[in-house]
Amino acid sequence: MAQQDPVTIVGSPLDAWLTAVMLARFAPLAGAKLQVLETSPVARVDDVVVLRPEMVRTNVSIGLDPKRLGAQPVQAWAGPHRQSLPFNSFGRPLKGVSFVAIWLRAREELGETRSLQSFVSAGQTGGCAIEVGRYVQALKTIATKVGVTPCTQASEHIVQADPNLTEAQPDCSVGAAVMTLRPSTTLRLQAVHKSVLALIDCWSWRENDRDLAAREYDRRLQAMQASIEDMQALLWSDGRTDDYSSRLKHRVSVWQNVGRIAPVDDDQFTPQEWMAAFLSAELVPSAAGRLVHSLTLAEISDHVETCSPKEVANV
Repeated sequence: MAQQDPVTIVGSPLDAWLTAVMLARFAPLAGAKLQVLETSPVARVDDVVVLRPEMVRTNVSIGLDPKRLGAQPVQAWAGPHRQSLPFNSFGRPLKGVSFVAIWLRAREELGETRSLQSFVSAGQTGGCAIEVGRYVQALKTIATKVGVTPCTQASEHIVQADPNLTEAQPDCSVGAAVMTLRPSTTLRLQAVHKSVLALIDCWSWRENDRDLAAREYDRRLQAMQASIEDMQALLWSDGRTDDYSSRLKHRVSVWQNVGRIAPVDDDQFTPQEWMAAFLSAELVPSAAGRLVHSLTLAEISDHVETCSPKEVANV
């Protein structure tokens, strides 16, 4: 797109203003004017949205400190059935043995009844929960300071953040406009954040780079979508496996057989989030693994107790 032409970000207030502020702060726009055309809200102003730890860091870097807006610290976000999906690790390893393996053996041989989620490590950087209306207003305030303006009509060049936009052909799309998302404001905001970062990272610096940059951006979006679709299949499937991709079926098999999270490229979630999601779907490893048997039951019992179970805050 020509740098001097105005660029319109079209989307819900939450999606569009976050996109606009991130582009204004981080994208090499060379003075191009950014404007926002709001569509229908996707959340009520009094709804609460969870900002993941990496989103908190991004917000601070654009000049928005969630703590100053009264955001509450949280260590997890909630799935559709109130599954607690923590950002931080479970317990602590011992002599090279993962805490998950230790917990599994304690459950099998010592009668441990506490859930794995109750052992989320305290004192680590977590996310925060904030009212949608307060967050959007803060984004608008920062956007105004960096020259972004609201508008009532889209310009020729459009960044689409609304999946229902049909009357114009966008230059590029982000968030829910390019990913199939379940009704979760937290997931929706995560998709916007990660896709806009990818767009900025794949920005075309030269005219002859444009096609390559577009292909790389599409590749990253597909990887993000795959990860999010798999997590949604786990959380919303109610035990049905029909919607599981071959990639998710493989990860389930690895988890159930050896109690590990198989790594994938561009994963959008932490290993502990996957562990919590698997357990919420009643997918439990069949064995704790061989290495854990290098520990005595006394060591396991003592270590489980020292990990001090904490209540997991989630929204």
